Amino acid sequence: MCPYQLPADYYIKLGYALMFKKKRSLQRDARHVLQGLKPPLELRGAEHISAGGRYLVTVNHYTAQGHNVLWSALAISAAIPTEVHWVMTNAWTFPGKPMRQLLRHASELFFARLAAIYGISLTPPMPPDPREQVARALSIRHLLAFARQETEAVIGFAPEGRDFPGNLLGWPPYGAGRLMLELSRLGYSILPAGVSREDDVLVLRFGPVYELNVPEELSKEEQDRRSSQQVMTHIASLLPQNLRGVFDADVSSTQTLPKI
Repeated sequence: MCPYQLPADYYIKLGYALMFKKKRSLQRDARHVLQGLKPPLELRGAEHISAGGRYLVTVNHYTAQGHNVLWSALAISAAIPTEVHWVMTNAWTFPGKPMRQLLRHASELFFARLAAIYGISLTPPMPPDPREQVARALSIRHLLAFARQETEAVIGFAPEGRDFPGNLLGWPPYGAGRLMLELSRLGYSILPAGVSREDDVLVLRFGPVYELNVPEELSKEEQDRRSSQQVMTHIASLLPQNLRGVFDADVSSTQTLPKI
């Protein structure tokens, strides 16, 4: 299986933008990159994409041979008619690697520049580190401030925040469900997306837009769990059965979310 490659001219343009902090359009860059993709991206469910309004795109955190989560973000950014404001990690952690702290610091500098040129919101990496709780809270606060002030915005988010063994869907970390619920209560509809490699082709599927249905009288923990379950179940419906993990059936109703 041949990995997808970014075109050489994109590296040159991105390098220039990173060096001089020049803003770029992720939508335009994504469409340029995908134009030469071989085999080409297969897009399904495009009729579910809204031409306007506020909505949150939720997608599985999918990484496979020849494909990482970058291609999911590029595929969605190219398909949506407006710019997508992505939420992503602010660092790679390099567990078990020599000089991992130095490598992490270098990745933090890279992601900070990337966020500046593409208008991305950054959060501390997964799995959650209790020492980063304050930084995580601040990043969420900034994201919600952005969400409130925008009359029309599209926010992109992979709720799991990390890869799970076998590329199976896994539970998002504690707090992700409440974030999505807060965005829903701010008027953001949810557009589910599923990304997978099928017969060596990158497939992006969109499903119908929906609203989260979680009673306010429930505990914060239960609101978080139900929000995550609804979101991940919708994503699972857009994936091949062998990637759905615990969301293949209603066994997820018996699962619990990790707390931080």
